[in-house]
Amino acid sequence: MEQKLLFEKLQQAVSLHQLGELDNADEIYRELLSVDPDNFHALHFRGCIQRQKKRYEEAVFLLKRACELQPFNPDVIYNLGNVYKDEELWDSAITCYEKTLELSSSYPEALNNLGLCLKEIERYEYSVDVLQRAICIRPGFAGAWLNLGNTLKEQRRLTEAIASYRKAIEIQPDLAYAYLNLGIIFKDEGDVAEAINSYRSAIKIRPDFTEAYLNLGVVLKGCDELEESIVIYSKLIEIDPDCSDAHLNLGNALIEQGAIEEAIEHYRIAIQLQPDSAPACLSLATSLHQENKIAEAMFFYEKALVIDEEFSHCFFHLSFATICSPLKDFQGLRYKLSLLTTSQAASSEAASSEAASSEAASSEAAACLIDYLSVFCHSHDHDLGLYVDTQLGQDFPPFVGTSSAIGDEFEDVLCLYASLRNKVYGRWIVFKDYSASLLVLSDYLEYLRFSGRIYSKRYRFVKNMQLYRCGISELIDSAPDYLFKRLNFSLEKHWLFGERWQFPDVCAALSLSDSCFKKAFVSDISRADQSEFFRKGHLLDAHSFYLPESDPCVHGISELFRFHRLIVECIHEISELKSVVDLGYYSCGIFRAGLNSGLHRYCIEPSHHHASWIDSFGLAKVLPEVPPRCIRSFDEYMNQISRVYLDDPSTALSVVSFILQMFEYQQCVQLLGLIRKFSDNLIIADDILNDHSSSSVLRKISSGDRMNLCHNYNNLLADSGWQIHKRWFVNGVRYASGIIVASSA
Repeated sequence: MEQKLLFEKLQQAVSLHQLGELDNADEIYRELLSVDPDNFHALHFRGCIQRQKKRYEEAVFLLKRACELQPFNPDVIYNLGNVYKDEELWDSAITCYEKTLELSSSYPEALNNLGLCLKEIERYEYSVDVLQRAICIRPGFAGAWLNLGNTLKEQRRLTEAIASYRKAIEIQPDLAYAYLNLGIIFKDEGDVAEAINSYRSAIKIRPDFTEAYLNLGVVLKGCDELEESIVIYSKLIEIDPDCSDAHLNLGNALIEQGAIEEAIEHYRIAIQLQPDSAPACLSLATSLHQENKIAEAMFFYEKALVIDEEFSHCFFHLSFATICSPLKDFQGLRYKLSLLTTSQAASSEAASSEAASSEAASSEAAACLIDYLSVFCHSHDHDLGLYVDTQLGQDFPPFVGTSSAIGDEFEDVLCLYASLRNKVYGRWIVFKDYSASLLVLSDYLEYLRFSGRIYSKRYRFVKNMQLYRCGISELIDSAPDYLFKRLNFSLEKHWLFGERWQFPDVCAALSLSDSCFKKAFVSDISRADQSEFFRKGHLLDAHSFYLPESDPCVHGISELFRFHRLIVECIHEISELKSVVDLGYYSCGIFRAGLNSGLHRYCIEPSHHHASWIDSFGLAKVLPEVPPRCIRSFDEYMNQISRVYLDDPSTALSVVSFILQMFEYQQCVQLLGLIRKFSDNLIIADDILNDHSSSSVLRKISSGDRMNLCHNYNNLLADSGWQIHKRWFVNGVRYASGIIVASSA
């Protein structure tokens, strides 16, 4: 083919390419390359078409060949970077864009895409720098303003991000993604009205904008506009019937309306469209469970866990259906441990003294597990608690050696144990941060604690082994002497050591002074912090905590059971009481902890599911009534409390446990002020150690994450009209350090 004809063919292909007739242009480029395999322009432009068609492997081949022909052409290297960007091969894309900029430093498109890729690998400062360079070169580059806003949003520089999005919209008013991202920021900051307006603007620009519909529906549902939320999701399904998330979210909204059968239908469609959607499987399982379709519910609980093992609260439900299999597995594990112990005892005779010490420690560890599993395997209600075998009450004999190492040969056994026990216990006692060896020792300590052997040599031996495994060496000998007792004095170090004695966790509680130092890294209170209190989704199976007469669960729940007993002791010391109102986070826990049966029992419960359960089982009368749906905000909660009335406030006591740490100081003043309308007596159970700071302190854990908001209760109670009569301090409870008894001033 003559050069003139080749050139005419190339011009024809480029014209078709520019008109969007990709197939016709591609055919001509292919024809040209069959005659002239080294035609740079045909290789370059055909590579771009393959990228548009998402044929990335072929696009890379063509563009790399073009780069070989013209290695200093910035455009072809830029387009190769675009292919890598589309494939989310961020490092390769960055290399191409940086090479492009070496050849042409004033290339705004390359700067823009480089900034985008840098954001994806969390190199935010570099991303901001190159995006600002793109804007300096081309101030009217709306895409660069959008990407700058995205990076600033990731850095939580929200004011600057909002300004960037608004600048992008000013330049390009139909930039739907800028409105979408504005909406996301406004939603996260609690500005619901602006979030809704932004999402609606995005939809007005792009009536088929799936992400905007989904986000708008979530916000509307969150501010109790259920009907409108349902309309939005239904509209999205009309536009995109294959959107799995639309069916899932519509199902969630219908559940809150009580339309369970219709919700189940949409959950099934969501799973059909996206079989690997763990949230859809979990939502369907929960709905089927509520409809008492147990067998099918168990199937979808299991499916959710196969997809995503983090849905560990499914284990509790599954335990009812699969109880025989875990028991048999545990019995087999017990037998394996017995053999391992016998084998170690024989082999240790010929070992060196140091090795013998380690082997002996391993044998002692195995003995712990065998004791524990003996009780576990013979427990009739093993998923709720452990019965004590009185024959296992002897302490360990004197132990020679100080090693607390567990032999490597135990690791596979311990991992098996961790896997098995997670099939049985609820999500609140499935700890992903525990190593297998630490987990099994913690379970055994809980068994010893429950059986009254917290002062035994055995407990101390296993505790030291556990602390050693956690890398914690500092411990005061008197720590157990202060656990779960009401004390007249407080030393924060005793509370901290008690917390470690109870929970030698990977993340331990920090002192208030250390929390002050790190406070800047965590915001005070967000709606997300309070949402679990209002919804209490993890307490749908509250019978696992409240119905057993004995201590029901290991770890966190059992500490609450003990703490509730201390609260009850305080209640019994107040004379002339006739009624008790529980506003606690674990509401009604005190009613199962030995409370005088002659007292009238009431609770104020924001969760619809939990309140319904309390009402149906007769644990207490729900005031003012069972909420028709879960309360979502502090204002709604205040409205609920404001409608409570009791005939004789002077003989009424309100118990407020664990909830004030979720609210800001002024919110707590409002809440406690409302309680005075129906109750002249008050007990607060919370973290009460902040006597020195005039402001509330956000207590942290060693990972830097939020633990609780610790108020100055002297000031708080005075500001809300209460007078403190007694202050008890308690060690051993992770989220509370004491109990305050007060009356209306």
